[in-house]
Amino acid sequence: MCTYNGERFLAQQLDSIINQTYTNIEIVICDDGSTDKTIQMIQEYQKKFASIKLYQNKTNLGFVQNFAKAISLTTGDYVATSDQDDIWLENKLEVFVKEIKDNVLIYSDAVLIDSQNKKQNKYLNYPKRYLVSGENCSSMFLFHNCISGNTMMFESGLKKHILPIPKGVEFHDKYIAFVASCVGSISYTKENYVYYRRHDRQVTADEKKKFYFFKRIEYKKNKLIKQARQKLTQLEILRKSSFIDTQTKYLLDCLIEHYRYYDKGFINFKIVKLILIDRVNIFGMLSQTNKTRSIFKLCIKLNFYRLFGYII
Repeated sequence: MCTYNGERFLAQQLDSIINQTYTNIEIVICDDGSTDKTIQMIQEYQKKFASIKLYQNKTNLGFVQNFAKAISLTTGDYVATSDQDDIWLENKLEVFVKEIKDNVLIYSDAVLIDSQNKKQNKYLNYPKRYLVSGENCSSMFLFHNCISGNTMMFESGLKKHILPIPKGVEFHDKYIAFVASCVGSISYTKENYVYYRRHDRQVTADEKKKFYFFKRIEYKKNKLIKQARQKLTQLEILRKSSFIDTQTKYLLDCLIEHYRYYDKGFINFKIVKLILIDRVNIFGMLSQTNKTRSIFKLCIKLNFYRLFGYII
């Protein structure tokens, strides 16, 4: 578990882990410089539960590297990463340990809840994304992810491939999912074993309308350029991995070239051809509506958006 100023929901998350039906566990907590009552709360739990180990970072690492540190400190056969504000169903670990079998990683979807623990009748993935399983599915995780950190458990042998998590990785869970899908097979459970807390967003509709009315074009242009640079950085990080196969390397090379010259040209026909051959793998976890939209967006470049005034 990684914590940072999480006093509000920390007790609910910890209680749901401590009360698991699978009891042979250690709870490794890395705190990233909390200034609220998070540390005091954990220390109170430590007085009651010897399985809790607390590590306090001297400097703020950020959540990705904090999770990397926490993972490195685990000693069990399996590792299940946890946020500080969700709730696990009490049999989550028992089911995962039983069902992981020969897979290197297992996960589930999650039910969304609000700050009052009220179910939202929505899921973290479904219906926007489908859960995926099996081997050789790494290309699906280049742009999309259906494996959230709080819903996964992986076998400890995967740590040698995961760690150290390269500097610049945006999300630890997406990176771990990619690594697992490269070196072994992954699986998921049909049932959901996590209540995922979705916090309220504080942006009003009027503020949005005003912003887009006056600055929509410049905003969209800058957003597209920023997204292209971010994708380029993430793809270059993955390309340096030693465990990816030849097909994935070629796909990464094509995508890196695409985003490196994103501001030149209108449509990347090389990417169009590649997608026509491998679209099932690249966009396999997306629903048909999202798949069509994602394929279109991936093939076009900045000048195409400019041609239509950035309205698409």
